[in-house]
Amino acid sequence: MGLVSLYCGPGDCGSGPGWHPRPDSCNTGPLATVFPSELAKAFITDATVFEHRWSPDPVVAMAVDDVVARWASDRGLPLWFPTPSLVQHIGDTSTLWPRARALGHRRTSRFAGDERKNE
Repeated sequence: MGLVSLYCGPGDCGSGPGWHPRPDSCNTGPLATVFPSELAKAFITDATVFEHRWSPDPVVAMAVDDVVARWASDRGLPLWFPTPSLVQHIGDTSTLWPRARALGHRRTSRFAGDERKNE
C-alpha cells in the first residue's frame, strides 16, 4: 500500500512510461495525491501534519509536498508517480505564490494530455 501522485514534475518522472515509486522524497508539489481511506485518516490526524501549517516560516508552512513525502517515508510507504504526468498546472500563477509562474519544477516535462499532439 502507498500513495499515488497524479502529477509528475521533471524531477519525479521515470525513464519510461508507467508508474514509478519514489519512497524517499519527491521534487514536486502535491497537485493531486490519492490516499487509500485508512492512510488519509492517519495523515490528517497526524500531529506533525496538522502542526506544519502554523510554522513561522511561510515557505515551510506551504511546503505540503515535503510533508506528504516525509510522512510516507517515515512509514515506509512508497509514493508512486506516473510518466507521463496525468495532471498539469494550467494557470499562469499560483494561488499560494501569486508572483510564482507555473514554470520549472511546477510544470511537468511530459503531460499525458499533450501525448496525442506529439504522435
